[in-house]
Amino acid sequence: MRHPNRPLFKSRESQNHGGWFSIVSIIFPLLISGIVFFIYYYILQKDIFPQWIEYIYLTAKVIIVLELIIASMRSLFGPIIAIALGFLNLYQIQTTGLAPLSSNDAWQLIIAGAFGFLITIVVKVFKNRG
Repeated sequence: MRHPNRPLFKSRESQNHGGWFSIVSIIFPLLISGIVFFIYYYILQKDIFPQWIEYIYLTAKVIIVLELIIASMRSLFGPIIAIALGFLNLYQIQTTGLAPLSSNDAWQLIIAGAFGFLITIVVKVFKNRG
């Protein structure tokens, strides 16, 4: 006979993938960012909305930065991936001259990743205090 205060199944709340370097918690923000990036380049390459491409570009950038902020609140891997992709893009521009992003976009991604570091530190420190 089981004890009445003891649950049948062990709670997984202590294993909620909420650590500093959790990969599971940032899968959906990364997927959404990748899908938005792909849709923008598809529309750009197929020349679907030539009059609206600047607005689509700015909207895609905003969505990607918001997803980076969401990923930063969950794990430190979001900012690390953003900074790594920004520097990889700058390296590719310097070596081959071809890259999926411009150098301005790469620097903006690096700055957003650095801002994401601050967000991660603030969220994780205040979460552990409460």
